[in-house]
Amino acid sequence: MWRASDPEAPADQSEGAWWGTRPPLLFAVLWFVWIVLNFVYNVATRLFLRAETIEELQFASLLTTVSDAISVLGGLLGLAVVRRTTARQEARAARLRSDIVARPA
Repeated sequence: MWRASDPEAPADQSEGAWWGTRPPLLFAVLWFVWIVLNFVYNVATRLFLRAETIEELQFASLLTTVSDAISVLGGLLGLAVVRRTTARQEARAARLRSDIVARPA
C-alpha cells in the first residue's frame, strides 16, 4: 500500500514497477512491536493459568501490565502508520487529479 501510493509514481503502475522502493522503518517497528506484544501476552496468560502462589500471580500480572504498555505503544505506532499512509495517498490523488486536469482534451 505504501509503495503503490507514491505520489511521484506514474499513474499507470505496471505490475511490480515499485518493488525497488522500501516502506519507512516505522512499518517494520510496528510489526516488531506487534510480535513482541503477542509473545509477552501469551506468556502472561500461560503464567496466570498455571499460577499457584501469590508471587506467581504477581509476576503474571506484571507481565500483563507490560503487555498493556506495549499495546499502547503499538496503537500509537499504528496511528502514525495510518496517518502517514493517508497523507501519502491524498498527495498521490491530488497529483493524479492535477495530471488529469492539465492533460489536453
